[in-house]
Amino acid sequence: MAGHDNERMVLFSDAVIAITITLLVLELRLPGPAAEMSDAQLWSGIVEVLPNLMAYMLSFVVIGTFWIGHKRAFGHIERSNRVLTWINLMFLMALGLMPFLTGILAENDGAVGTSLYAGLIAITSLLLGSMTVYAERAGLANQTSKRRPIWAGYINAIVFGLSIPVAFVNADLAKYFWILLVPLGILSGRYRSEA
Repeated sequence: MAGHDNERMVLFSDAVIAITITLLVLELRLPGPAAEMSDAQLWSGIVEVLPNLMAYMLSFVVIGTFWIGHKRAFGHIERSNRVLTWINLMFLMALGLMPFLTGILAENDGAVGTSLYAGLIAITSLLLGSMTVYAERAGLANQTSKRRPIWAGYINAIVFGLSIPVAFVNADLAKYFWILLVPLGILSGRYRSEA
């Protein structure tokens, strides 16, 4: 594909990601019309939607992180081909499920809800990492910029994937397991800057 087709793919991806983030907010609803609630009822309604609000914030950050990763990847990818286009579409399809699984996690954060959410993030991370690795190996990316090691592109997939069996032991512990992304992300960034 020519360079302008690559630009079209990036614009399409940005649109899908923006719509996905927008759909997240649709899960945030008070139990009734705010205009008809007393102050006490309004506070009670806000407390009732706190799990949805927390899930919204988590997913907003996750999707934002995927958008940053996609933007970073396509900062190096100069051309596209049919395989890269399909990997990108699969990535967007997985990411598009985020509002649905965010709703499940907000309403039931037990083992199944937590593991489904973690599994989706692991799959989406694998697809984003695979897109980058494929583009580099297929000669679609510029070769002059410094790259993180291959494992760095799969950190999210590894952490969220490993949290799935943990969720069946303790769903809350699995969510705390996700915090490992912070030091691993710092380590990955440090490795990149030293390379």
